[in-house]
Amino acid sequence: MTQTISNPSLPNLDGYTFRTFPGDQSFHDMLAVLEPIQAQDWYPYKGSNFEEIKHDYSNLTHFDIHRDLVIAFKNNQPVAYGRISWDIEQPSQNRIFYAAVFVKPESEFFPLYQAFLDWFHIRALEISKSLALAPASFISISVFEQEEEYIKATKANEYEVVRYFYTMKRDLIDIPDHPLPDGFKVKPVTPEQYRRIYDATNEAFRDHWGHVEPEEGDYEKWKDDPFFFTPGIWKVAWDGEEVAGMVLNFINKNENKATGIQTGWAENIAVRRPWRRRGLAKALVCLSMKMFKEMGMSEVKLMVDSESPSGANKLYLDLGYVVTISNAIFRKPLKLEGG
Repeated sequence: MTQTISNPSLPNLDGYTFRTFPGDQSFHDMLAVLEPIQAQDWYPYKGSNFEEIKHDYSNLTHFDIHRDLVIAFKNNQPVAYGRISWDIEQPSQNRIFYAAVFVKPESEFFPLYQAFLDWFHIRALEISKSLALAPASFISISVFEQEEEYIKATKANEYEVVRYFYTMKRDLIDIPDHPLPDGFKVKPVTPEQYRRIYDATNEAFRDHWGHVEPEEGDYEKWKDDPFFFTPGIWKVAWDGEEVAGMVLNFINKNENKATGIQTGWAENIAVRRPWRRRGLAKALVCLSMKMFKEMGMSEVKLMVDSESPSGANKLYLDLGYVVTISNAIFRKPLKLEGG
């Protein structure tokens, strides 16, 4: 049965209904909103399909799909959707509510976006009542630089930018030669190494902004991801029996089909602390680029924190990558009742 939101805190927009999750049809409704968004030339991610959306929303942490996802309809057609989840950020132990809104182009943007912002606030307060008190709580929204209406409305609701992340890319012409430093080996990944690589990746990112410690079950979700778990093309450097650094490459086949461009993604680029400042990340990124070229890719992309504590963004610029898009992370304190 379709559920309709009746929460009085949600604005009553003439001609709109707001529904919670009734079943798999919601993924089709979400895709009907997302496809025209991704069709915009500037939008960095393309090719989402039913299976990918269903997988993603079935595996979010601290997310109740029946209560934390809302879809807006006009004349019984989906025009927007929003969702909210949460996690505990390290090392502050603050609770971060991650909110996302997608409004179909040519819809009435501002009243719809405001409706979702208001609902996020109310829903975050509801969730907080059932949880242990955190030192502080924030609602967080990520907005691309091209989304001027989103930026304007988000700022108008007293959200402030706390961080920027970049998407960078590089063609695969004239790849620089940076050999592995002495003492390291890169070898094919085997299943018995998966857990060690997973734990090493988590350890390497502990000093990065926004880090969240994995929970029980997260490893299985990571290992069972049918879209981005591709150990056959990872580049993992070993110092004896220790994982020293890694690039967990993947290819988004749906995106490549949608764009007609053969792109490889170099992601989860990390070096554990004892092996930093020795040129290992640079060597692994170059090995990944050479591999992608041999596979027939024409470009490689990655994402990076603009203020990475390891100086990763400068490393990528030095290797010929260019920033193609930035997204701002907006946050707003959530004042709890009685707080």
